[in-house]
Amino acid sequence: MNKLVGQIPSGIGQLKNIEYIKLYSNQLTGDIPESIMGLSQLKELLLSSNYLTGTISPNIHALENLEKLGLMDNKMSGEIPVELAELHNLEELMLSSNSFSGNLPIEFISLTKLNTLMVSDNNLNQEYITVSGNTPQNLSNMVLQSATAIMDIEKE
Repeated sequence: MNKLVGQIPSGIGQLKNIEYIKLYSNQLTGDIPESIMGLSQLKELLLSSNYLTGTISPNIHALENLEKLGLMDNKMSGEIPVELAELHNLEELMLSSNSFSGNLPIEFISLTKLNTLMVSDNNLNQEYITVSGNTPQNLSNMVLQSATAIMDIEKE
């Protein structure tokens, strides 16, 4: 929230011990630098409410300590990579209000710590509701229907 403009510098990937990148609500443009995928200590990558474009790198699986990924309200596109399901520490995945396409990977059911999933307002093959709660069992209610994941959530 500092009115930063321009692209995220690729040199950010040299900060090997960084745990938190919070650059949300700025005017950042361009792709997410691939160098960020080498930041193995990263716990939070919050880049929401910018003008970022491009796709989510399949190399995101290397961020094994990631707990929060916030990319909502950008101009990102492509499919949501199945590699996100390898982030077993992920608690929050916020991808709403972009141009992501395809299906939500059913492999997300293996994300047992995930308690917030926001993928609405994209170009996905199916409309999804936001899942948020203190119990990871919310995702265990996923149902396969025509090879598309559908959320069936009980109200808390």
